[in-house]
Amino acid sequence: MDNATNNTASMKKLSDTLWQEHEIKFNPIECQIPCFPHILDICINHILHAYMNADFADVPSTWTNALGEVMCKEDYVEAIAWDPISICWNIIRVICASGQWRKAFHDMIVIGNANQWFTEDPTEVPTVELLCDVKTWWDSAYFMINHMCALHLAINHFLSLPHGSNDELSGLCLTALEWEVLQDLEVVLEVMHCT
Repeated sequence: MDNATNNTASMKKLSDTLWQEHEIKFNPIECQIPCFPHILDICINHILHAYMNADFADVPSTWTNALGEVMCKEDYVEAIAWDPISICWNIIRVICASGQWRKAFHDMIVIGNANQWFTEDPTEVPTVELLCDVKTWWDSAYFMINHMCALHLAINHFLSLPHGSNDELSGLCLTALEWEVLQDLEVVLEVMHCT
C-alpha cells in the first residue's frame, strides 16, 4: 500500500479521535509527516553509523555501567572497532542459513530454559527467532539488535557447543564488551523507536 495514503488515513483517524474524546482540534493534513517510518529508519542508520564512528576523546577514561561495573574507555573503543553489528549479521547468517542450525538453536533455547542452562534466575531466555536487518523493513536494525541482546545467553551457549566440521560457527562469539556495545546501541535505538 502507498505509505502516504496510510499516513493520511491514520492522521484523519487521530484527528477524529482527538476531537471526539478531548475536543482538541487537529489538522490531519498540516500535521502529517509522510513516510515517517522511512525517515525513522534513516535516522536510526545515522545513529548507528555515528555511534560506531564516534570520537571518544572527551569521554572519561573509566565509567560505571548500569550494572555497577567499571568500564574502561580504551577497551570499549576497541570493542566498537571490532564492529559487533557485523558479527551479529554473521551469527544470524550462519544460524539461519540452515534449517538444521535454526532448529538446533531453537531446540537448545527450549531445552536450556527447561534445564536453566543460561541463568540461575528463573527468568527464561525468550523463544524468539534471530532477525537480520533489511534495508526495506523500517526499524529492522533495532529489532535485530533487540533480539540479539535478548538471546545473548543462548547465543553464547550455542556458539560454545561443539559443532563438528562447521567452521563457519567458530570464531563468531562476541566478547562481553561487544555485548555491552550492542546493549548500549539497543538503549539508544529504543529511545528512537519509542519516539
